This record gives sequence, structure tokens and C-alpha cells, in this order.
Amino acid sequence: MRQSLVRPLLMLGAERELVLASGMISVILVITLGNLVLAALGVTFWIVSLFVFQRMAKADPQLLRVYVRHVNKKIFYPAQPHFCALEPEPKKHQ
Repeated sequence: MRQSLVRPLLMLGAERELVLASGMISVILVITLGNLVLAALGVTFWIVSLFVFQRMAKADPQLLRVYVRHVNKKIFYPAQPHFCALEPEPKKHQ
């Protein structure tokens, strides 16, 4: 199997969704607020978040998907029969 088919899709060494989201937040800080201090804050935010996301991607390239799947799981699943299982016959007392 070709390695390019199973390799995770990363952008700048981190997960694409996280890099793009942090980039959009930093661009919003820089452009819309129009203050030099907030522009520096936006650039600093993007650099720090990119560093953190790259470290996360080194640990697990699909960490975001794993975390979202983990959050959607319930803590307790009650026992239930399969949806097409036959109903058990009630015991008759003699």
C-alpha cells in the first residue's frame, strides 16, 4: 500500500482543521481590531497555537478526531438485547 494513502493529512506539521481555525482567529484579531498591540497579540497567538498543535500532532496525528469521538461516548451503556433478537418467552409458573 502506498504510504501517501495512509499518512495523515497535516498542514505545517499539525492537523489542518486546528491550524486553519487558529489562523482565522488570528487574522480576525489583526484585521478587524486594527490596533498594533492586538495585531501583535494575534500573531503571537497564531505562533504559540501552531507550536502547541505541532506538539500534539507528534504525539498523535489524529488527536482531534480521537478526542471528539471520546467526548461523544457515554460513560455507561445499559445492557440491551440486539434489535432483531427474539423476545424471551416468559416462564410459566405451575
